[in-house]
Amino acid sequence: MKGLGFTLVLAVAGSLVPWGTPALARKPVASPCAGPYLVSDGTPLITGDPAPAVDGVVLSAAGVMIRSGCPVAPATAWPIKKGWKMRARWAVCGGGGSALRNVRLKARMSGDCEVLKGRLMVGKANKLLRAFTAAPSRCGDGVVDRDSGERCEPPNAGTCNAQCRRTYPIPPRCGDGHLDPDEECDDGNTVDGDGCTDCHLPRCGDGVRDPGEQCDDGNDVDTDACSNRCEETCAGQATFDMIQQRVFTPSCALSGCHGAFTQANLDLRAGAAHASLVDVVADNATARAAGKRRVVPGDPAASFLSQKLHGLLADGEGGPMPLSGTPLSDRKLDAIDAWIRAGAEATGVAPDAPCLTAQAYEPAAPLPPPPGGYQLVLDGPTLQPGEEQEGCLWVPVPNPTDFAVSKFEFSLNPGTHHFALFEYIQPGAPETGVWHANDFGCFSGAPFGGAISGAPQAPYFRDVYPPGIARLIKAGGYIGLNAHYHNDFDVPIQIKVWSNLYPYEGTPEHIVQTLQDLSTTFSIDIPAFTQQVHHGHFVNTHEPMTFIGVSGHMHYRGLRFTIWKSDGTKVYENFDWGHPGGAGFDPPFVLMPNDYFDYECLYDNGVTRPVRRDASGNPTDLRFGVTTEDAMCILVGVYY
Repeated sequence: MKGLGFTLVLAVAGSLVPWGTPALARKPVASPCAGPYLVSDGTPLITGDPAPAVDGVVLSAAGVMIRSGCPVAPATAWPIKKGWKMRARWAVCGGGGSALRNVRLKARMSGDCEVLKGRLMVGKANKLLRAFTAAPSRCGDGVVDRDSGERCEPPNAGTCNAQCRRTYPIPPRCGDGHLDPDEECDDGNTVDGDGCTDCHLPRCGDGVRDPGEQCDDGNDVDTDACSNRCEETCAGQATFDMIQQRVFTPSCALSGCHGAFTQANLDLRAGAAHASLVDVVADNATARAAGKRRVVPGDPAASFLSQKLHGLLADGEGGPMPLSGTPLSDRKLDAIDAWIRAGAEATGVAPDAPCLTAQAYEPAAPLPPPPGGYQLVLDGPTLQPGEEQEGCLWVPVPNPTDFAVSKFEFSLNPGTHHFALFEYIQPGAPETGVWHANDFGCFSGAPFGGAISGAPQAPYFRDVYPPGIARLIKAGGYIGLNAHYHNDFDVPIQIKVWSNLYPYEGTPEHIVQTLQDLSTTFSIDIPAFTQQVHHGHFVNTHEPMTFIGVSGHMHYRGLRFTIWKSDGTKVYENFDWGHPGGAGFDPPFVLMPNDYFDYECLYDNGVTRPVRRDASGNPTDLRFGVTTEDAMCILVGVYY
């Protein structure tokens, strides 16, 4: 049996993994050993420069190496009565003038992998260089194995934790959950505006917006943008900034309108809206032929934007804005006209512009049913202030035959973290018409299956496919209405969402699917009071995938989500976990076989975000979970 080859399978240090059974073995054999084995007397086996702090023999998928000077080399091994024999050979070990040539290792490993006894020979005469005994490297073995990531011994002693990593005591501070003599309160976090800010009780004028306050500028001036009653006045606020925040961003800069997929070549997202409007010729062919500009400084009546918002349009100039959803209020229309009348500047205050303050909680307006399409309504439970809930309601699909959808439209009561539609893929049928709390992502019927469509944290959203592309809803199935709400208001709110499914006119060229890459999210484990970048990697292992958009999903302690193409081009980055948005590809991006998306999430567990705490209130690791207090890192894409 001498000389029979084996494949060593990579394993965590000290663990057991199956090797291949020798070709001439009569029956399957026990698993051999893998990982680093530390030399018991601590002296280097090979003269190395520099020599390692702790020498060892390392078994891995590639073969065998000796830390003090022998690189990875193939190994042959075979079973014996009480364990394994192993052989390896190196042409050269060590370096410089102390290099050794023709080095051979003969070793025996016990059946339980706890002992490795070896002999090193050198030269053609097989001169004995060293006989040694080694044992698996483990936290708690009394040896600090820095090459395996250890920094201290013994574990759970002093500043040495259970993984043999250093921990450092943290002095008393605001946010540790203990009321100290100079603190009015300490709720165990550093979140402002939650009833305890910088360990002081809330008050108007403390510079932090608390529940019930529209603003708090930290002064006692009653004639600025925030009154002494902590109510917004808009004094001194640039009119265009106010319109961007109160009108364009929440109502217009959506992916299906004038956001990522810029309809009519009009981008109304922050940072782009002003340049897209002022003195820019209208994109509509009829309006362009008439010489109309979107915004004519000083003349609202001549501005195509104002005409679209007021519905004062000639034949061929399209429909009024917004195309669907609730029309803008008279106050918002007056503010836009006043801004144009004052010269449509990017900065400055329009004299007669009304103030558009932050809105209190207002239930969403119901959507009218779509012509030729279908409407689904989630009429969910009521949440009290501070309450959070996610759940799922399964309903039969409304279409009697297969139905191609060109556009999804959503109207959502405020308070959403997300809303999604899922296809039921389990055997049998779900219980329908019943709201199931804690059925996260409709897991009961779509265990991590891709969502059909959905909306981010927004009161109104449209998911519109480019021309020639549709989503197919098959007849006879079930759709899960999945909503995640958190009540940040001072009054009860209801989980309620209207979903419109619009028909595709004609036959679509392509039917889209949803990608949700979960390969990295389950392994998230971030120690308390640290930040950590968590990496993901999605490889196309099949036929070309044509993407029309990508996005990322993370939770409250997520600081950043970034996606790159195979060539290193950054295609998406988001710093707001609650408003992930998306990056659209126009034209669509083709991910060829063996090409990939790299992505990463930066998470913060107690550095700038509150530390995760266990049921006893103690700081703990941040791991994967389904609430916003837990962590997720999921790549999302729409492709065909």
